[in-house]
Amino acid sequence: MAISRDWVASREPPRTSWSVIPYSAVSSVRREDYGRVVLSQPGGFAVTITMTALGSLEACELVAEGLKTSPAVAPDAARLLQPYLDAARASREPLARGHTVDRSGTTYTFRLCHGKQVANGVGWLVIGAFCLTLPILGLVAPGGLGEGTAVLAVGSGLACLWGESVPSASKPRSVARS
Repeated sequence: MAISRDWVASREPPRTSWSVIPYSAVSSVRREDYGRVVLSQPGGFAVTITMTALGSLEACELVAEGLKTSPAVAPDAARLLQPYLDAARASREPLARGHTVDRSGTTYTFRLCHGKQVANGVGWLVIGAFCLTLPILGLVAPGGLGEGTAVLAVGSGLACLWGESVPSASKPRSVARS
């Protein structure tokens, strides 16, 4: 499946060539089984857009924008694709909560760090918890190990696990300013 601003193409397994339809040549749009959408030309030539492609917000927006150029199917296509656009936007919402955009358009992602940093964070939390429980169990005299060490270990573990605000390489297309 390939989708651009001007055309949509698919390749069926038995065929080796791509089926390409320009949006301006689309004569009908219909929904098929399993939520797939079929775009067809007057001669019966058709391209099926899969649910995987329709689940992508970018792909769905490209198809919706492209079908606006075909006066024969524009109103029907808008109604047909609206549920897919809404679902793709809704699935993107939880991801967008952890992002902020500054005035220059740079996207900052606040995320949980992965890999060695998570292992280090868990290790520091375990050491901090161990340091806090030693005086409680009576294995070390209170104040002997120092509660400051435990607090420092727990704080380091939380800092390793929480992550940081990192600028993303991508810039949004438009920034809403209030």
